[in-house]
Amino acid sequence: MTSTATADRSASPQLEADLSLLLDRVLGGGAQELLRCLAVHEMTPLHARVLRELVCCPLPLTVDALSRRMELDTADVVAAAAELRRRRLIGRRDTTSALLQVTPDGRRIDGEIDRAHRADLRAYVGELDRTGRRRLEAALSLLHHAA
Repeated sequence: MTSTATADRSASPQLEADLSLLLDRVLGGGAQELLRCLAVHEMTPLHARVLRELVCCPLPLTVDALSRRMELDTADVVAAAAELRRRRLIGRRDTTSALLQVTPDGRRIDGEIDRAHRADLRAYVGELDRTGRRRLEAALSLLHHAA
């Protein structure tokens, strides 16, 4: 990669500061509904991510395929999936398959977590002034195009 390409992909100090603030607010104090929902269901963020990934994936996955898709360590995903299976939020597609599927209870809880997460995001965006919203839109646009 050339230095020009590297420079084009590097974030400006303002973009870094904006993204840092966004992440601090959304993942920290700005995620009150999400944190409350996770606590009610005695789930970790990893449990919620695994469940969400399985809900959103159009095809059933094995744990190995899931860990690759999520770009996470297989052992961490195996442990999270085992806990979700123990709680009957996910299960095997059938008795001979390694493919995972989400149970109705898993879908219900995922929906609650998703609604809590969206409520936190709406609250955060609702607090932004016009300039803050434009800066957020610009940052998200850059992230979208970089991916």
